[in-house]
Amino acid sequence: SLLSSPFSSARLGSALLRTALLYSLPSTHAPTRSMERIHVCVRVRPLSAFEERSGQRVAWQYNPTTIAQILPSGNISKSQYTFDHVFSPNENTETIYHNVAE
Repeated sequence: SLLSSPFSSARLGSALLRTALLYSLPSTHAPTRSMERIHVCVRVRPLSAFEERSGQRVAWQYNPTTIAQILPSGNISKSQYTFDHVFSPNENTETIYHNVAE
């Protein structure tokens, strides 16, 4: 299941991914197929001050919909994961909320 996925709260390298499963259905409307869509989004966690001081880097290469782990060798993993949206470490909670929940 998606909720038991390692992406719910997995620490891989120095990046913590937090998966947000959002189900939006206005209470005044009967459900329709288009309103039943589940959005799966992740945010690449910003590095802590300690991680930055110790020279660590974000362990993910990402674009707005896909992530891939950067391996210790510096190569990019062949496994890529696609989501409805991948948020960068620079995006704050308010921005994420406005883009996903509204």
